[in-house]
Amino acid sequence: MRPRKKDRHLPPCVYVKHGAYWHVRAGKWTRLGADLPEALRQYAALAAPHTDSRIAGLLRLWLASIKVAPSTRKLYEQSAKRIANVFAEFEPHQIKPRDVAEWLAAESDKPAWANRLRNVLKLAMDKAVLLDMAERNPVVSVPRVEERERTRYITDGEYCAIYTNADPILRIVMRLAYFTSQRIGDILAIRHADLTQAGIAFDQQKTGARLMVEWTPELRQAVADARVLAGNVISPHLLTYRAKPWRYHTIWGRWQKACQAAGVADAHIHDLRAKSLTDATRQGIDAKALAGHTDQRMTDHYVKRRIVPVVKAPKFGTGF
Repeated sequence: MRPRKKDRHLPPCVYVKHGAYWHVRAGKWTRLGADLPEALRQYAALAAPHTDSRIAGLLRLWLASIKVAPSTRKLYEQSAKRIANVFAEFEPHQIKPRDVAEWLAAESDKPAWANRLRNVLKLAMDKAVLLDMAERNPVVSVPRVEERERTRYITDGEYCAIYTNADPILRIVMRLAYFTSQRIGDILAIRHADLTQAGIAFDQQKTGARLMVEWTPELRQAVADARVLAGNVISPHLLTYRAKPWRYHTIWGRWQKACQAAGVADAHIHDLRAKSLTDATRQGIDAKALAGHTDQRMTDHYVKRRIVPVVKAPKFGTGF
């Protein structure tokens, strides 16, 4: 089957014609309805009546109806797969708040992951309510799993230890991440067209913020080393190796190995951004602008909990 050139948000075999949605299979056109919600509901019943009425079918419909960045879609798909396994025997209307609460409690050892799963199920159940597959959203009344704010700061010594045990690819990522303060995903997305005379232009994938990080000697050297490592490979991206772009899961794995070899515990690769923004603040640099944040509280989330005040102790009145 050839990929769609338009209406990519529609499920397979569904097309728009004469103001209505149609399901086309083996040359047979079946009218689904004039509006999208009704058409999706009819499609759920028509495409696979024995399976698509269950949670897996709902998740497929929801994923087909949303427009998000490729990186976000990948995360949603991973979460949807987990949810489909957990609630495999459930139809959307059968899921109750207690089911969601018990499930999240079982996932609570990884709070961020649990809350991501909760968010995906909530969005999918919003779609179920819209399509009359459920009367209400059972996730709304279930609170998020409490996440403890991360305060980890990678010291200069720890950074150097990890860097010493890193391979050439990870070393370049570490330098680019530190000297730009950008997220790992945005580092891996740097294109040659983003390398301007003024600096590196970023269009942040998560927030859509646009900013330019000015050149420094260290940043220029990191880019030069990345080009050397790529060799003669022709690619729009800066970070390529043997004709393949660098992927997040590959970098994450290399980071884990380097941390283990360095003997540095509880160090996430995302802590590089926190270290960079914290160090920038200490050096009098506008960390909010560097991070691409619109709210100072967002920057404080990265910085304030990692800067420990240095205070003077009191003196006893008469002395000892």
